[in-house]
Amino acid sequence: MANQVTAAAHPNLALVKYWGNRDDALNLPMNNSIAVNLGGATTTTSVTFDDNLRADAVTINGREVRGAGYDRVVRHLDRVRALAGIETRAAVASENDFPASAGDCVVGVGVRRALARRE
Repeated sequence: MANQVTAAAHPNLALVKYWGNRDDALNLPMNNSIAVNLGGATTTTSVTFDDNLRADAVTINGREVRGAGYDRVVRHLDRVRALAGIETRAAVASENDFPASAGDCVVGVGVRRALARRE
């Protein structure tokens, strides 16, 4: 059985970035940061948990994501699976109306928003 949720989010650009974490377990930044959201740009992300999938799949604008970007999304999915007590693999598809090179991190926001809508 497949279960799909979809959400839209706007990219967030850091003007002043933090320099690592002061507490990795709590994911607390070393110092404050300043960022802006781009309301005119949107990423729409769908997450489909499907019993027929053997592995997680992640795409941005129809292109398969591999490496560090894939690993970041799977870490989010692993947290959700642990909290839900499931092992079902997921397909994550994100469509952005801005350059994909800026979109890797936004997929994580889209995943979180889509999963939050599920409840």
